[in-house]
Amino acid sequence: EEEEEEEEEEEEEEEEVEEEEQETIDGKTVPTKKELRKWVKAYVCCFNLDQATPRHAIETISSKFDIDLSSKQTVIMEMMKDEIA
Repeated sequence: EEEEEEEEEEEEEEEEVEEEEQETIDGKTVPTKKELRKWVKAYVCCFNLDQATPRHAIETISSKFDIDLSSKQTVIMEMMKDEIA
């Protein structure tokens, strides 16, 4: 039980740090890594990855969050690689 409580506290602390580090592009808030990872998991489940391209992924996520996330392409592609593996 103590281990579970410690893990929950660590997760809460990580979330607080993420919230503090939110950046903006053109006055719009960039999604957190947690939000990006959640989107990547859904994308991998929903799209045929043999036909999906990095450009398609960036266009789709940019549309979803209503912000140009092309500057985050490397991070998003790494998350996709991790998710597929």
